[in-house]
Amino acid sequence: MHDPAPAFSVIVPLYDCERYVEECLESLKIQTFPDFEAIVVNDASPDDSLAIAKRVAGGDGRFRFFEMPENRGLAAVRNRGLDEARGAIVVFLDSDDLLAPCALEHMERRFREQ
Repeated sequence: MHDPAPAFSVIVPLYDCERYVEECLESLKIQTFPDFEAIVVNDASPDDSLAIAKRVAGGDGRFRFFEMPENRGLAAVRNRGLDEARGAIVVFLDSDDLLAPCALEHMERRFREQ
């Protein structure tokens, strides 16, 4: 039996972002709306972005990791994330961006109201 689909799939591309990926993923972990999956796609990054991302995710089962065999660029990475997404709502979160702690909660409420 499969786990129920999450409300959100948050797609996070990784490429040369070791300086800020920790803060980005931490902003996901502290969301007040916890029903999401984070799809983290490594675009053959030459730095330690993937190792840092996996450390930050720890044992949080909402985080899933995928790797591109070679650097393909943002569009290909996002498309790979879309292929893996199970959520009803897809959010693209660049690795140098942050979500406010209540961002997903506000988005979910707007979707429900409209």
